[in-house]
Amino acid sequence: MEKLYEQDAYLQAFDAQVLSCVQGKGGWDVILDRTAFYPEGGGQPYDTGTLGGVKVLQVHTRGEDIVHTCDGPLEPGSRVDAAFYLQANTFRGATTLQLQLVDLRPSLTPSRHEAESLALLHRLVEKQPISPQETSRLMASRDQFAAFWRILSRHLKQGKLETDLLPYLRSLSAQAGGCDSFLRAALALLVFQERGLIALTLQDDRVSLCLNPIQGKIDLYASPYLLRLRNGTDQESR
Repeated sequence: MEKLYEQDAYLQAFDAQVLSCVQGKGGWDVILDRTAFYPEGGGQPYDTGTLGGVKVLQVHTRGEDIVHTCDGPLEPGSRVDAAFYLQANTFRGATTLQLQLVDLRPSLTPSRHEAESLALLHRLVEKQPISPQETSRLMASRDQFAAFWRILSRHLKQGKLETDLLPYLRSLSAQAGGCDSFLRAALALLVFQERGLIALTLQDDRVSLCLNPIQGKIDLYASPYLLRLRNGTDQESR
């Protein structure tokens, strides 16, 4: 875990990925891939605040991890933006700085890995050069496509879904799991749209999704995107 407070004690904003969230005795124990929250120790009180509507009740260390105990859950795999202000606390003549979190919400800015994945997908769609290694990254298995479809069908069974694109892709990839799940979740949405399984509309950072009526079987691998990947793999094997 990256301890941002060791690099900048006056940091007032950061983004992080939720690595895990499990229910414990005192609340929901959330671990991020990096944090500016100082844990309790050495006479310094732990930092508190709210995370997207859930309160941070306590911050403490557990081995190499820093655990943020909250009164509600955060979804593993999601990225969040944090913003806070510094508050000076004076006790018995000693003054310490403590973070008071203003907000923590899903990040709408892609991480470097996410940006690279989206750029690769764009090159696939635009028929630009793709290396054999990139082809391998993109090529999802039937089981992965099936997992994405099950999750998507569950999300859309009540009707149209309108949400922020990046947090939704992170959620979809976290639930499906597997290798390169973020990249392949984005590819799956494009393939499902091209094959007529879903209607997908993008506007800025927002995506609108709904299921289309289906008649008969749909061959996903007849999609031009997957045909290009398969043809590239076949050519490499010759």
